Amino acid sequence: MRRVPRLAAIALAIAVTAAGLLWNTQTAGGADAYGYVSQAALWRAGTLHVDHAFALDPPWPTPLWTFAPLGYRPALNGTDLVPIYAPGLPLLMAAAQTVAGHCAAFWVVPILGGVLVLATYGLGVRLGRPVDGVAAAALVATSPAFLFMLMAPMSDVPVTAFWALAIAAVLGRSTSSAIAAGLAASIAILIRPNLVPLAAVLAIWTAWRDRHWRRCAVFIAATLPGVTAVALVNRALYGSPATSGYESLERLFRWEHIWPNVSRYGTWLVTAEPVLAVAGLAGLVVLLRRVGPSRDERSAAVLFLAVVIVAWAQYFPYTVFDQWWYLRFLLPAWPLLALGAAATGAAFIRSNRTRLIAALVLIAACTVGLVQAVTRGAFRAAQGESKYTEVAAAVASIVPSDGVVLSMQHSGSLRYYTGRMTLRWDYLDPAWLDRAVAWLAAKGHRPFLLVERFERQQIRLHFDGSEVGRLDWQPLATLRNGEILLYDAMRRDKEPPPTPVPERQRMRCVPPGPPGPMPAFRW
Repeated sequence: MRRVPRLAAIALAIAVTAAGLLWNTQTAGGADAYGYVSQAALWRAGTLHVDHAFALDPPWPTPLWTFAPLGYRPALNGTDLVPIYAPGLPLLMAAAQTVAGHCAAFWVVPILGGVLVLATYGLGVRLGRPVDGVAAAALVATSPAFLFMLMAPMSDVPVTAFWALAIAAVLGRSTSSAIAAGLAASIAILIRPNLVPLAAVLAIWTAWRDRHWRRCAVFIAATLPGVTAVALVNRALYGSPATSGYESLERLFRWEHIWPNVSRYGTWLVTAEPVLAVAGLAGLVVLLRRVGPSRDERSAAVLFLAVVIVAWAQYFPYTVFDQWWYLRFLLPAWPLLALGAAATGAAFIRSNRTRLIAALVLIAACTVGLVQAVTRGAFRAAQGESKYTEVAAAVASIVPSDGVVLSMQHSGSLRYYTGRMTLRWDYLDPAWLDRAVAWLAAKGHRPFLLVERFERQQIRLHFDGSEVGRLDWQPLATLRNGEILLYDAMRRDKEPPPTPVPERQRMRCVPPGPPGPMPAFRW
C-alpha cells in the first residue's frame, strides 16, 4: 500500500506531461513565446546581440526602438537589439534543442509540468503525508490556471516547478538537501529573477528551524550561480546588475495598483480556483495548528505561509491586467495551497466513511477544475495561437522578401517564421506614419500593415490626422474571418474587395523561416 501514493503521483505526472505535449501551442507568437523561443536561438548562436545598425538611417525619432519586435529593446551600444526576458527558460530551451532539435523547445514546459506534479507530491512526503501529497498533486494537475499555462512556452510553469523542488528539498535536514534546494532556487531565479526574495525566505527559515547557520550558508552558496548569472547578463545587456530589460520599476510598480489587483486576483481565485483559494489558505492554518506535536510540521506550515505571502505580495502593486489567466503570476504558491487544501480534507477524516467522503470530495474538486480548464480555453490555446503561423504563411506568400510590415502583435512572429522585417507602429512617432511609409517606399521596400481588428482603433487614435492611419481603404487580404487584416500601404484603393485567406490546418512546430529567427536587413 505504501507504493500506491507514489505510483499515483507518477501517473499524474505522466498524464500532465502528455497533455502538455499534445495540446501545447508549439508556436513562437506574441511577446512572451516569441521572446523566449527566439532568445533560445540567440543563445545557441553564441550572442544575445542582434545587429540593427540599419535602423539608424530612418529620419523619424527613435528609429531603433521602432525596429524592436516584441520581447526586444535597443542595446547599450545604440546599434543592436537585445532580449528583455530573463535567460533561464531560453537556456533550458536552447539545451533541449541542442539535444533533440528545434521542436524540443516546446517540450520544456510540459516536462516541467510533470516535474511540478511530482514535486508537489514530494512536499507531502517530506511532511510524512504521502496521501495528502497525492491529493495535492491531483489538485495542481487539474488547476485551470496551471493547465492554461502548461500549453504555452512561457516561464510560469517552469519557475513554479523549480521553486516547488527547492521548497521540498529545503525541508530536509542534510547538507545535500540544502545544496539541492539552493541549486533548484538558482535555476528558478534564472527563470524569473524578481522572485529572488523567495530565496531569502527559504534561507531565513532554514536558519530559524535549524537554530544555526551552517545549512543556511550552504543553501545560500548553492543559489549564487543563478544570482550571479542574472547579474552578469543584466550588466552586459542593460548596464547594471540590478537593471532588467523591462520598464522602470516606477512605471511597473505603483501604490495605486494594489487595490485593483487585490480585487482582480481575489475574484479570479474564487471563481477559477475556489478549492485552492479557500480550502488551500484555510489548510495552511490547519497545518500550522492541527498537524500534531511535530515541530517540523509546524515550522513547514510557517514556511509555506511565508512563501505564499511573499510570492503574492510583489504582484499586488504590479501592472494591472484584465485577463483571468494572469493568475499565472501567483502559480508558485499553487503546490503549497494544494497541500493546504489536502490537509483541510485530512483533518476531517475520522473513519473509513469519512475517508470515502474525502476521496469523493477530491474527485469532485478535480472534476470541477478540469471543467473550468476546458470552459476557459486551456485545451484550445493551440488553435488560437496557430494564427501566428497561419498569418506568417500568408504574409510570406504576399509580401516580397524585401518588404517591411508595420505590426505590433505579430512583429516578432513574422520575423521568426517569414524572415520579413517588421516595424512597430506603436513605437512610431504619431506625426510620422505617412512620411515613414513614403520613406520606406522611396528606399525600395514596399510597406505593409498587418493589423488585428482590436488594433485598428488604436492605430486611428495614435495617428490621428494621418492619411494612412485612417485605414479607410480595402485591405489586401483578410485572415481568421476578418479578424486579421493585411494592408498594402502604397495601394490605398476602395476597391476591389480583399482576398479572404482560407484558414489552414494547424501545423505543429513550424521551424523558423530563412534566414532565421532574427533576419538581417539592409537598405
